[in-house]
Amino acid sequence: SLHILGNVDTRTGNIDFPGTVIISGTIKEGFSVKAGGNIYVSNIEGALVEAGKNLYVRRGISGNYKSKIIVGGNLITNFLEQATIFCKGNVIVSNAIMHSVVNAGENIVVLTGGKGLIVGGIVRAGKSVFAKIIGSKTATVTTVEAGSDPEVFEKHKKVEQYIVALEKYYQSGRLDIKRLL
Repeated sequence: SLHILGNVDTRTGNIDFPGTVIISGTIKEGFSVKAGGNIYVSNIEGALVEAGKNLYVRRGISGNYKSKIIVGGNLITNFLEQATIFCKGNVIVSNAIMHSVVNAGENIVVLTGGKGLIVGGIVRAGKSVFAKIIGSKTATVTTVEAGSDPEVFEKHKKVEQYIVALEKYYQSGRLDIKRLL
């Protein structure tokens, strides 16, 4: 395993390691960490992170709409805010998911011991979504999708868009042929 004392920033540069990575500090905005195994980190701020297995974040993920997190196993953290998550397993959050796009192949669980809150953004789970509070009384839109694999859903959406584009192309071609006759 690779141990990093402190932050992933200009001092360390980006990290790409085939095994487990343990970081005592924060992965700072603009930097990336890729590990073939697990990643253990205190905090993530606007970074790109890819864990081949599980990702354990002691504090939370503050994405600033720049974080992209890819996890081959489970993601366990205190909170998610303004982040994009692609997780093959379960996403387990002890406090809140706020204004994020969260895709989980299994379940999304926001534990009810903390706020238990999902507000803003989109959460998609292959199985179930569990939370104490979903949405808010303000105008913040919160979308919840459960029961279908998010990866399959995205592929299906791309195929539908392709079909619409082909139909438009076909229709425009037919119109041109009619004008020629």
